[in-house]
Amino acid sequence: MSRTPARRQEPAPISRDALLALEPEDLDEALYKRSGLPGRANVALLDMASEALPLDELRRLSGSREEFLAMVGAAGVARAFGGPHDLAEELAKDLDKLAVDPRWRVRDAVARGLQKGADEHVEPVLGLVEGWSDSGDIVLVRTAVETVCEPRVLENAAARQVAVHACERAMALLAQVDGPLGAEERSLAATMSYAWSIIVLADPDEVLPLWHALEQDPSPVVQRIVSDNVTKTPLGRLLDERG
Repeated sequence: MSRTPARRQEPAPISRDALLALEPEDLDEALYKRSGLPGRANVALLDMASEALPLDELRRLSGSREEFLAMVGAAGVARAFGGPHDLAEELAKDLDKLAVDPRWRVRDAVARGLQKGADEHVEPVLGLVEGWSDSGDIVLVRTAVETVCEPRVLENAAARQVAVHACERAMALLAQVDGPLGAEERSLAATMSYAWSIIVLADPDEVLPLWHALEQDPSPVVQRIVSDNVTKTPLGRLLDERG
């Protein structure tokens, strides 16, 4: 008679205080065991750890080969970037590298951390993102778009301007691709397939003229992105209302 394999028991949740009390080796193990990877990442733990751990610990974790540990470090360094410290230049260099990490979850953790950091210190975040937008690096531009094309970030008028600029730079990079898109271009195109709908809805009076210009762009890549954005119900409804 066959027996059903025993289900692996997940470790119990860990509190903030317990996490802070751990030595580095034990901390790494605690995060790794509760990461949720390779399935769905434990976002609650990611947010708690990236906010609670000391900056030097976060910088150490950001260099980890273990993906979730690197995610915690990346999100924490990004969140702390604009805060009250004298490490802005060093952290910017850290983030420049993390924002192009080959692991997409780490890059997304950078964007998530910057979004949270922008809640309190938006100007340094926007300066960093604007530099990424002008880099010409497709991966870096994608992380820039991911960071600012977030409704709560776009409540800030300056952030809306930076987001439009980032999206325009992204579209320019995609429009100049001759032939089939590579993996990095496809990833950026997928991001742009929803990013425009977010910024149009955030500031329709300013952004709709730019959107209508995109509708006339002859690039097949641009037209696919336009079509994908229109399928997002709120944007489609807005376009119908505005004629």
